[in-house]
Amino acid sequence: MTLLRGNFAMMLVVACPPPLDAARVEERLRPVCDRMGLLFSVLEVDDQATVPSPTHVLTVYGADKPGILFRTCELLAAEHVNITDLDSRLVGDADTLYAVLLELEVPPSTDIGDLETRLRDLASQVGVDVVLNDRDVDVL
Repeated sequence: MTLLRGNFAMMLVVACPPPLDAARVEERLRPVCDRMGLLFSVLEVDDQATVPSPTHVLTVYGADKPGILFRTCELLAAEHVNITDLDSRLVGDADTLYAVLLELEVPPSTDIGDLETRLRDLASQVGVDVVLNDRDVDVL
């Protein structure tokens, strides 16, 4: 779930007993969602998908302006870094700050020092601050 600029979005993965498939779920949800003014889609998903293993967390923050997220993701894609989770928000009232928290799966062959240097160079071009840290293992 997330909230961005007053717009709320939620993604759910549900298991439905046969014969309930994506088309039937969408058919049943449509009247309710139409009444509430909600946009929605129902898709079949592969239950056998591999689970990513995030290794790092990247924080990007600065004055909100177009291109921050695009340029950051473009750099990460060029380095074959997989973004496994992304959370962005506007913080503050008078001086709005754009903050993005990205969980990353960095390939073992990537030179982390070089990646940090490229991220800092990008940050200075875009006018934001970046912090790249190792991701702590989840402990339940």
